[in-house]
Amino acid sequence: FEHYDGRVWSAAVGPPQGEILSMTCPTSNECWAVGATSPNSTALEPVLEPLLERYDGTGWTVVTGPPSPTGSGPDEIDLRAVTCASSDDCWAVGSDSSTSSGLIWHYDGTAWVVAFGSTSLSRFSLESVSCSGPDECWAVGNGVVHYDGTGWSVLSAPSWPVTGPPALVAVTCAGPNDCWAVGSVDNSGAAAEETLVEQWQGSEWTSVVSTPPTGVQLNGVACSAPDDCWAVGDATNVSASGSPLSSTSPPSPGSGGGGSNISPATPIPGCDSAYQDDLAAVAPSPLPAAE
Repeated sequence: FEHYDGRVWSAAVGPPQGEILSMTCPTSNECWAVGATSPNSTALEPVLEPLLERYDGTGWTVVTGPPSPTGSGPDEIDLRAVTCASSDDCWAVGSDSSTSSGLIWHYDGTAWVVAFGSTSLSRFSLESVSCSGPDECWAVGNGVVHYDGTGWSVLSAPSWPVTGPPALVAVTCAGPNDCWAVGSVDNSGAAAEETLVEQWQGSEWTSVVSTPPTGVQLNGVACSAPDDCWAVGDATNVSASGSPLSSTSPPSPGSGGGGSNISPATPIPGCDSAYQDDLAAVAPSPLPAAE
């Protein structure tokens, strides 16, 4: 863990043997982190277990998650992302390998419970979740799931721009009618993965034409306003030199301020093209400068 106090970043003590994949803080004294841990890391085949950690303003502690309704063991639960609309309204998403299904957990301020999954999300794998309010959330992965304040439902797949299985890995929502999701598609007719950008404008998800070359995978997206969004990821093809990328979403005429096209991906200076460097997440606001 690293903590920023307005001046500098410093290491913070957290429980050992854990890999954190996502974190959210509804207040300055309330944070949640999810990921995986390996209690038997010295074994030939280490078992990964879901990891839930909570920060209460003084330190981080491990929190026990809900039991699986299908009876699957803890080593079969994989948490990928967490978000909170408030300190007593949080969602965590991932997958359950024992049932080959996605899962959604909810925290009500007291305990985590299984909210959605098993047969309802058969063959799903959820990677990211975002809420614009207590009654409006989206979760994405190899499909799209929506929460309307009463329950979750699986949406019909958007019209993907290319053939092949989609992989949406990040979603962000600035409002109920303003969401972006990014990822890639493994197109069987192409030499490498193709960029996937989806936009929600209140009625349906639509694929947005993007200009990054084949071989670009977007891993994170964030918006500070409807006409100001950033997406980041990595390029693994020769033309992009394996450099991390950043892309912006400019406004387009008649779109109500929301972007409908993605500007060319820009390699970030200072990254060694000999490695498949990548950026995995992006925040909508810059950090304050240190004095």
